[in-house]
Parts: sequence; structure tokens; C-alpha cells
Amino acid sequence: LDTVDIDDIMPMAFGLSNDTQAVIGIGGGKVIDATKYMCFLRKLPFISVPTSASSDGFCSSTASLIVNGRRSSVPATLAYGIIVDTDAIKSAPQKFIFSGMGDMVAKITAIYDWQFEAEKGFSTINDTSVMLAKNAVNSFVRMPLESISRDVFIRELVNGLTVSGL
Repeated sequence: LDTVDIDDIMPMAFGLSNDTQAVIGIGGGKVIDATKYMCFLRKLPFISVPTSASSDGFCSSTASLIVNGRRSSVPATLAYGIIVDTDAIKSAPQKFIFSGMGDMVAKITAIYDWQFEAEKGFSTINDTSVMLAKNAVNSFVRMPLESISRDVFIRELVNGLTVSGL
């Protein structure tokens, strides 16, 4: 899969064999988003195998797709399972690890944005989601940063992205 155009993904989803029991998405954001949307359409379990830790998209219940020529967030299947190879994550360009770090730190202001929206009547706070995101961020930012290529750092980053993505 090398597309995030919804018009390309839908035929692929309905072209899957009817005896398909699950779909595994192995790759970066495009592959993961396309796969989890295909699973959403077909009501199939989705197994996420990210090859970079650039965002929490590998475990979230939305996909960033092109709809009518514009990038949009659409509902998608939440990962039934996530398999992460820390060596694969480390072999990706470092900019993806920095991006994942930025995604984690951005959760801090995202929580405040969500609370502001709720105060203005535009949203409803989910206390469980807020607690999960805060715990993920706090655990991540308190970890000593010796090297972004250490397994312990990669595991903490991936764990934080996973929990906050849920």
C-alpha cells in the first residue's frame, strides 16, 4: 500500500477475500492508516506493526486519509494488537524518533486545549483518556535522556505513544 486516498483504499478493502480473518499492517503512517481503514470498512481485526515511532497513529482509532482531495481524519479500527521491533524503529531515520518525541510533548498542550474546548461547550472531557495521556507523558518526560538509540528509550517512547494514542 502506498496510498492514503480513500478512493484507492475502498476497492482494496472490498477486494479482500471473504475468509480473511485479520489484516496486518507493517510499515509507516501511510501503510498503517490505509490498513486500519480497510479493517474498519470490513470489520476485521487489525494488527499494527509500525516501523517508525513518529506519532501515535499506529494505535489510534482514526486514519489520516485523502477524502475528496483533502487530508481528513476518518474513523478506523483500533489495533487489536501491536508488535514493535525496537531494532526496526532504531533503523528508521532519526527524524521519525524526534517526531514521536514531539508528538508526546504535544500531548501536554493537547489536554489543555481539550479542557478549554469543554469549558466553552465544544467538547466533552473523557477523564480516563486524560489520565492515560497524562500518565504517558509524565512517564516519558521524566525518563533520563542518555541516547535516543537506546532500547529503553525506544520502548518508553513507543509505550507512551501507544497509551496516549488509545
